[in-house]
Amino acid sequence: MVDADMDKLRKGISRIEKDHGWLARHYHKNEEHPQFFADSKYVGREKAYKAACSHLDFLDEIFPPGPKPFKITRHFSKKDDLPVGVYESYTINRAGNKDPRFMASWVNPNTKRKKVKSFNYRINDPEDRERKRAAAIKWRKDREAEVMHG
Repeated sequence: MVDADMDKLRKGISRIEKDHGWLARHYHKNEEHPQFFADSKYVGREKAYKAACSHLDFLDEIFPPGPKPFKITRHFSKKDDLPVGVYESYTINRAGNKDPRFMASWVNPNTKRKKVKSFNYRINDPEDRERKRAAAIKWRKDREAEVMHG
C-alpha cells in the first residue's frame, strides 16, 4: 500500500505500528467490537488491511452500524506548582458530573513504554485533594529514583 493511500483509510480501521497490524472497530448497539489483523498472519500489510475491510463489510451487513459507545472526555490542565509529568485532570461521567483526579505519567527510558497512574479525589474535600496530589508527585519521583538507582 502506498503511503499516499494512507489518508484514504476506511472509517473504523486504524494502523497499530508497534503491533504490526490493523485494528478494525465495529460499533453496534452502543458497543465496540474490535478485531486485530496482524501483518504476519495475512502475509503482508496490504492483505491484512483488505482482510480488515472485508471483516467490517461482513459485520455491516449482519449488524447495522450504530453510534460509538459513550466515551469519557478528559480535559487537562497543567498547573505551575506541579512537577513535570504530573497534571490535574477530570473526566465527565455518564451523569455529566466531573470526576477530578491527578495524573502522573512516566516513560521508562529502557523500554520506551509510557505508564500513567490516576489519583482520584473527592471534589468537595480539599484534604483528600492534597493527599492525592502528594501521592501523584511521590509516584512520579519514585519512578525517577528507580531509573537513577537501578
